[in-house]
Amino acid sequence: MAAVTVALALLFSSSVLPALGAEIRVSGAPLWISAAAERAVDAVWSELSRSGLSRLRAVETLGLVSSRLFNGYDIDVVKNGRENPSIVLSAEKILPWEIEFISPDLKEPFSRWMDDDLKSVESEMLGKLSGVPYQALTWGDDAFRSELRAVMEDKMPGWRGGAIVRFKEEGVLLELTVTPESPYVLATDPTIYSGTLPNILMDRLKESLLKDLSPVMGLPVSWIESHGEALDRWASAMVERRNTVSNSRSDVSISVVPSQITKVDALVESRRYVLRAWLAAQAGANGRSPELGFHIGRFVKLVPRWESELYGEFLVDLENWSLESRVGLRWGLVDPVWIGVEYVDPDDELWYRLWVRGHKKGPYFWCRYSEDYENQMALGYRINQVVSVEVNYDDRYDDRWSLRAIGDL
Repeated sequence: MAAVTVALALLFSSSVLPALGAEIRVSGAPLWISAAAERAVDAVWSELSRSGLSRLRAVETLGLVSSRLFNGYDIDVVKNGRENPSIVLSAEKILPWEIEFISPDLKEPFSRWMDDDLKSVESEMLGKLSGVPYQALTWGDDAFRSELRAVMEDKMPGWRGGAIVRFKEEGVLLELTVTPESPYVLATDPTIYSGTLPNILMDRLKESLLKDLSPVMGLPVSWIESHGEALDRWASAMVERRNTVSNSRSDVSISVVPSQITKVDALVESRRYVLRAWLAAQAGANGRSPELGFHIGRFVKLVPRWESELYGEFLVDLENWSLESRVGLRWGLVDPVWIGVEYVDPDDELWYRLWVRGHKKGPYFWCRYSEDYENQMALGYRINQVVSVEVNYDDRYDDRWSLRAIGDL
């Protein structure tokens, strides 16, 4: 039977051949099984059409070959008059299918995500195997693996499934081994920014976040990406439980960008306090010394629509160790614009102040005006979360213009 040999060679080849115009229609089985059967009978019918056999004899041969090819099914060949014949598959015996997964042990919350994904895979695959006799997987192996691969890519991107069929007393067990595929997460690179808390606290939070994110190492990038929103929420919760965050009543926002080197951008802003320290030095101006500054603020509710902060600032001249103290109150008009008034000691003056606050990076502006008609202003650029550079103007000095560098502590 040359036709049988050709059909078997085509059916069990490592690559799935495309249907040759779907000459023979196969029905009675799920689409993926019917499509696999059509590829085989198309090849057989093509050979028979060129063999010189009569149509009746060719149809009979097609039925014989099909009955030997499609284990697990009874074959009914419908002649269809002058049209090409069609084949109806009827399952001989159906045993119930069960699926069991062999998967890696993961830490929370990744183990929970995997369990949920595996349940989705199980539901999808049981639906595809419903009404399919286990013998069909001997000749429909490539089609089955293609279906499994598509389901895994949809439900669990970054993982592949290897299937083994085992028999049980009253059913068939499909054992699926789940293994990861590259690329994997190799490292995490967290960055934490805060406009209300000092960098020294953010550095400690960064170290904690690095430890918290360690379970993500070695997991498939595409799978982590598919759970991006849940990963953001989980990472935020890990930061929120830290004492620094809870004690300062801070809001946390985290964005994780999965890749082999996964970027983690975190924003931590206190709803209660503003704590800041900095070192500043100026170039191009005589008479102005490096300074060490501290800002301690407390958010208060004075005007319902405006955010308000009661604050104290302390500037230490690092050459003569003199201290300038400021006590002020400022209001947020429309983000990022703030206005305020502050009392300065030992000068015993009132100053009026305007801020246009910047972001993590980029420009910002502030200016001060005293009751004695003195002016001070700066246009700055935040290079990163630590370093800023300002063009500074102060008419209290002969050299009014200077370049000022600030390093946040």
